Amino acid sequence: LFFSSPAIAQHEKIDVNNIDIVRDQWGVPHIFAKTDKEVAYMCEAVKELANNFKAWGADYQYDQSRNEFIHKSFESKEYELVSKWFNLTS
Repeated sequence: LFFSSPAIAQHEKIDVNNIDIVRDQWGVPHIFAKTDKEVAYMCEAVKELANNFKAWGADYQYDQSRNEFIHKSFESKEYELVSKWFNLTS
């Protein structure tokens, strides 16, 4: 991910495997990491998400049958494969 913050742009190597976000019983998220820089990285990511969720969300559409969001440019390889099996393509 790219973040525009100078504090993050000049960071040492961040290991995202060291970062966990856990919600408590009230739904409040808590960030756990090995270093302060990893916590700062995650806080910046959450801030970027909060600032851009509407614009980024416009690139996805909700698939109710699978209960997930799918990027609008996603092309299912399974559909193409199955179409060939049953000669569904023109």
